[in-house]
Amino acid sequence: MPAAYSGSAVTQKTKLLNFFTISDIHITDKESPNQLIYLQRLHPTLPVGRLYIQDYDVYNDVLDAAVQTVNALHNKDNKANPFDFGLSLGDTCNSTQYNELRWYIDVLDGKVITPSSGAHLGADTIDYQMPYKRQGWIRLFPGIRLSATTIISG
Repeated sequence: MPAAYSGSAVTQKTKLLNFFTISDIHITDKESPNQLIYLQRLHPTLPVGRLYIQDYDVYNDVLDAAVQTVNALHNKDNKANPFDFGLSLGDTCNSTQYNELRWYIDVLDGKVITPSSGAHLGADTIDYQMPYKRQGWIRLFPGIRLSATTIISG
């Protein structure tokens, strides 16, 4: 805007859209042997740089926190300013394995997930491996449900 512009002539504002995005969640099956971190441990000279990420274990919780935030924002202004739509911008699963995608969908749908794929060692004692029910989306858009088929083919 020009330096002399004050905006005082504007008398009416209109909201165009209210939306949210989720991106780069990287749901990770830390026990999967196809993670690059395992390859790096077997072949330390691989030219791939540092692969260890200490937060692998909590990515389901990060997604759940994002869902709870969207729900809270939607509930806060539900009547005056509801969400028109939401976008997932990708990078939802680290290895595109079925169980990673299933965890992602189940977190969004508010189902019980068990973020462990191996022998479930520690599932009774390690908090981030214990099965628990996620909050899931409130029904922002009634009638629309996520499914692996829609995400993969859509």
